[in-house]
Amino acid sequence: MKVWLLWLCLALAVAAEGGRRLTFDCVPRDFQVAVQQGDLWQPCPRNLRNQVEVPDTPESPRFRLMRQGYQTLELQVPAAHWKSGPEQRWPPALHQVLTLSPQILQATFHTRPAGAQIFLISAAGRQEYLGLSGQPLSLNLARLTGGSGQGYFEIEFRHWGCLPSRVPIASYTFSPGQNRWPASGSLPLPLRYPLWPAVPALLLGALWLRRQSSQRPSPLNRPCLGDYWIRQALGWGAAGKVFRAEHRHSGRPVAIKVLHAHLADQSIHLAAFRREAALLAELDHPNLVKVLEWGEDLGRPYLVMELVEGSDLRTALSVDALGATALAPLLVQAASGLAWAHSQHIVHRDIKPENLIVTAAGRACWVDFGLAEVEPTPDDVSGTSGYLAPERLAGAPASPASDQYALGVLAYEALTGELPGTTPELKKLRPALCPHLTEVIQRMLSHHPSDRYPSLLEVERALWAGM
Repeated sequence: MKVWLLWLCLALAVAAEGGRRLTFDCVPRDFQVAVQQGDLWQPCPRNLRNQVEVPDTPESPRFRLMRQGYQTLELQVPAAHWKSGPEQRWPPALHQVLTLSPQILQATFHTRPAGAQIFLISAAGRQEYLGLSGQPLSLNLARLTGGSGQGYFEIEFRHWGCLPSRVPIASYTFSPGQNRWPASGSLPLPLRYPLWPAVPALLLGALWLRRQSSQRPSPLNRPCLGDYWIRQALGWGAAGKVFRAEHRHSGRPVAIKVLHAHLADQSIHLAAFRREAALLAELDHPNLVKVLEWGEDLGRPYLVMELVEGSDLRTALSVDALGATALAPLLVQAASGLAWAHSQHIVHRDIKPENLIVTAAGRACWVDFGLAEVEPTPDDVSGTSGYLAPERLAGAPASPASDQYALGVLAYEALTGELPGTTPELKKLRPALCPHLTEVIQRMLSHHPSDRYPSLLEVERALWAGM
């Protein structure tokens, strides 16, 4: 009898595993899935392998990916997607990732007295300054709720002479467009002291609030981001800011890149930042910065990388041009790192001295893959002017050959202190330079891609031959 029961359980398990299954690769990870059946949307539970059971119908099923605080993503998977097997992934390309965009809305909070400071209180007790009551605020629901299933967040109002008031607010009370909270009237803040003895203090407080309102504190003034203690700022650019940090438990020093707050609310910049994280996570080479992990904290995406102690090549060039003896080893390492990225079908697209870090030990390491692409598109001239290959300026897509040209421009500038013109004359500017190194750089700067080296691996070998 026990044997028959065992066979019956096994048969049921096999039957349960039957049918079509689909795995969605989506950020953030803890999302919910629903499938359209007729005019209704039915929730799709996921199994232990994070797979969704798909109805076995000839039609192409439609799905909705949902998460609290994010916009719903609706998509259709072609029925022919399962021709190669019952278990599939979406999107089909391994380097592609679906992205849910945060919900952004406008809200104005009203208190009595007006001008109270508004702070978001996270589940971990951290505080983030949002603005002042009576002023319209742009709210990121994903950051406010932290993606919680309940959709609640806590707001604390603070005003000079009043007791702090912490209020739980449900995100579903807000609608797209302009919102007012509370719906009518104002939230009264209890006075800390009787008013008449506090008149001088209130006057001073009004002056202090006026100064504070013109200097909105950054959310990154808090010393913690995820599992890391923020120690100091290392630098910043158009897309984000880089901090030196330490892991809270192991004490490991790292570098953390955080997307600017005004860009985190824009889906195009958010997708580019996540694409950079996904690309770097696949690269493992001593001359490419290594990504340790990436995630979000209160809606702010961040990228945790190894800490490369050193300075960028631009800093070295600001002092003086480099000699052939100092440049050749750095050029070999730079070509080696890019050759590895090209072998993984990744084009950097923004080769310049600012993106090459050199350590005290002489290690060269490429950073900032924010413009990198797996499949570059035509008519995209993203990059830094002066380092763009002639074919890029003519509208051709980025390629390993255009990265090679940009590396040649970097080498030319490092030796001469200036960018090459339409006809580079390295031999005239540096007549005492090693003829072999001059020949390698001149070939990298060839106008036509076919006249350059077949790959940066060949450039690396040519440089080694002259050392």
